[in-house]
Parts: sequence; structure tokens; C-alpha cells
Amino acid sequence: MMSPVTGITFTDFKGIRKGRVSLERFTLLIGRNNSGKSSVLEALFLLPLPYRETPYGNALSAIRSLHDTLGSRSFSFLLRDYISEGCRVEYDVDNGVRAAFSCVPADGVIDAEMSWFKGADRAASMRLRLGEGLELLHPKVHEISEIRKKLKSLGVPETLLIHPSLIQAGWDYIKAQWGRVTQRGLDRKVARELSRLVGGNYVGMTLEPLLREKISLNLQDEEGRRIRLGDLGDGVQILATVMLLVRLTGPDLLLWDDLEAHLNPQLLSFTLRWLDELAAGGVQVVTSTHSLEVLRYASQLLGDREWFGVRLLTLRDGELRPISLTRDKLDELLEAGVDVRVAEALL
Repeated sequence: MMSPVTGITFTDFKGIRKGRVSLERFTLLIGRNNSGKSSVLEALFLLPLPYRETPYGNALSAIRSLHDTLGSRSFSFLLRDYISEGCRVEYDVDNGVRAAFSCVPADGVIDAEMSWFKGADRAASMRLRLGEGLELLHPKVHEISEIRKKLKSLGVPETLLIHPSLIQAGWDYIKAQWGRVTQRGLDRKVARELSRLVGGNYVGMTLEPLLREKISLNLQDEEGRRIRLGDLGDGVQILATVMLLVRLTGPDLLLWDDLEAHLNPQLLSFTLRWLDELAAGGVQVVTSTHSLEVLRYASQLLGDREWFGVRLLTLRDGELRPISLTRDKLDELLEAGVDVRVAEALL
């Protein structure tokens, strides 16, 4: 089992001037817009290496795609206010391993480095140059797999980010990997899990055109009848995509931004229970939400778990200020009708 990340510290990273957030086995981040939630998740997605292949392509390029604005495609979003003299993110892992990601602008490019430490010794490092594209300076591309194996032996987690804007890329990855999906029986496992949600007794999934249309992802019952996931709603289709991605990639740390996007109350409850099962099985989960409804469900379903925690994030003058909310305090605020997202003054 990989060791969980216990804390992450920021200096001039994106909109955060300074701050530190502690993490549990299952952490729910809540806060108003621009409170640092996405910054925490994106920083964690740099682990174990920012230059590595993911279902969305290169990890750091995938993060950049979330910040592309019209024709502007730059890595300057990593720097506070785009102009800081550098950025730094430090990670603490439960087994004593530490990591640091840093970036420094120079001559129109950004030099970035990720280093891993075991005690006082540097266990591994990666250096990048970020300009119009992304250039790997060290190590060589063919050496990356060996570094990932070394980091795995140190208990460093592999991460997967779920974001509404990355779902299409995830779906494209699943289509390209459909042979692996069926050979490993992942379609049958996910179909059985979704049966609990949508009713019926589905035994598998197919990837084929129905009704002379383009290829679609379909649930199949025992008699061979198929129904397109899209006809069950966007939420079911997104959830199926996420479940297949998790099964395919086997992350040690699952990151989910805007958990409530396209999920109705029934889907939210189901999804939280599914994430709870992942966490109980050893997967660390960090997710963000704007929704008070998600917060209520989480308090009811997960509040008694000793490894579940809620962090209310606020960002004041660039300082990230997390507040840990106990279940009693959370329930007290919710029962009083207080909007927890803006409750910093009361806490």
C-alpha cells in the first residue's frame, strides 16, 4: 500500500502567496470561488512526476490546458500573479519521504524541478524547461519508467485528477484502451456497480454504434439488450467514465475537482459511498466542492470515519487559510442555516 500525502505547503504558487493544508485519507475541500481548492488538487496532480503520461497526455500539459484562455497557452499560471520570482510546493508523505516542486522564470521560459528526498538524501529528481512547449532536461525520456519504479518502492503515490474539462480526454483514453478494459473484465465490474444505481441487472458494457449512430458506451443486460449511457443522463455517463479511469489506472491518490458537476442528489450519494469504499481500500481521496448539499451528504455518510476530514479554504491577500471542521461543528453550522463556505468569521 502506498503512503498517503499528509500535507502540502505553498509559496507563490498560482494565486497562493503562502499556506499549508493537512490532508486525511479522505479529504473534502470546500470554499467559495477562488479560495485555492483547484490549486491544491492541481499541485497534487504533479505527483509523482510532472512529466509523465496520464489519460490526458502529459500531466503538466494537462494542467496547463485547464488554464488556456482563447489563444493564450502559457505555463506562467504556475507563478503567483504570473510574475513572481518563482514558485515552490512541498509535499510530506506519511512514511517520511518529502518532495518539492519549484519553478523559476528566466529569459522568457520557466525552469522547473521536482525533487524527492528520503531523509537527508535526494532520491530522485526531474528538471524541465517550460516555454511554448515542454522540454525534459533531466532525466532522459527512457529513464522515466525507472524513476517511477524507484519512487513506487519509496511508497510515493501515483495520482489521477478528475476535472469536468478533462472528461472528454478521459473518454478518448478509454476508447483507445478498450481492449484492456474488456480483457481485464473492467467493463463487467463497472456495469455491476452501476446496476446498484440505475436499477436492472447489467452484466457488461459495450463500445459500439447503436441505431446507426457514432460509437457509444452502452450497458448490456443478461439478455444482451443494450442502453446507451448517455440516455441515462450526463451524470451516469461521467460517473462511468470516472470509474473506468480509476479501474484502468489504479491511482493511489484520487483527486476530483467540482465533485457535484452534473451529479444529481442520488448520484452524489452513490458517488460518496463509492469514494468511501475506495478510501477504505487504501486509496487516498481529495475532492473539492462548492455544494452545501455535498457537504451535508458527506457529513451524514462519512462523518464518523476517523480518516475523513473537511477543510474550509479561504484565501486572504494570497494567504491560504484552511480550517478543519469537525462533524459536530459542521452539523452545528448546517443546522443553523449558516453557509459554511463563508463561515470563516464565525470560526
